[in-house]
Parts: sequence; C-alpha cells; structure tokens
Amino acid sequence: MDTPDDIIMQMADLDVDKEENEELVLEDGVEEDANKFELCLVGRFLTEKNINVRAMRSKMADVWKPAMGVNIKVLKDGIFLFQFYHIDDMQWVLKGGPWSFDNALLVINTIKADENPVTVLLNEVDRLLDSNSWAPGWLHVRDSRKTIG
Repeated sequence: MDTPDDIIMQMADLDVDKEENEELVLEDGVEEDANKFELCLVGRFLTEKNINVRAMRSKMADVWKPAMGVNIKVLKDGIFLFQFYHIDDMQWVLKGGPWSFDNALLVINTIKADENPVTVLLNEVDRLLDSNSWAPGWLHVRDSRKTIG
C-alpha cells in the first residue's frame, strides 16, 4: 500500500494538459480479427479557423450526452477521432446530425475495419441544412446525401 508521501510524489508527476497537445499516432498494421475502430467516428470541421480543442471536447460531450462517454482525440491538424463506449451513443450521433461547433459544420464518417482513420473521406453530410429557410424553387430532399466542395 502506498504511503501518503508516495501518493504525493505520484500526483506531482501528473500532467493533465499533456494529452491536449499530443497527436494520436496510428500504426499501419490493423488487427484482422476485429475492427478496433468499430465504436469510433472520424470527423473534421468545415472552417479555416483553428478549433479550440478543449472547448470543442466539452461542448460536443455536453450536446451529445453519451450515456457511456466519448473520448475525442486529435489525429492530425483538423482531423478528430470520436471514440464511443456504446454502439447506441455512436448511432445517436450519426443519426442526429448535422452537428456544428463555433459555426463550423462537423463532417463525420465511420471507419471500416481495414481503413486508416486519417484517410477516411470527409466530404459528405447526410442531411441538407436548414431547408425551412430556403427560397421557393430550391430542391428539398430529406435525408439525401449532399456533397460538400
């Protein structure tokens, strides 16, 4: 059992901000027997501005309210990995969008078993946006796929 002095020394070595600035390094080898990303989504925000990662993590967790939690990692500049701990939480996020943060649309996608999350295409949104405010004559197709740029 640790003594109080041991615990104090261990606590002094903790760095809670360390994860904020680390990028997730992905190996090329993928497990063949299971998709290690089966409860993960990969996404990017459509913006030229830098995303405040700490604020985005907090806001998305508040909005999504996943019952089992979500872990959000930076894969590389502007690309994020959203790791869920229950399939229902992930499906709710996929079906409940589109999502945005700081006026930037979040484009998300699932990751296939043999796919590197960094190479997932992030150029489609599943729903047309704000169709109620469109002028007459605009095509409105609910739940259609809209290609972005």
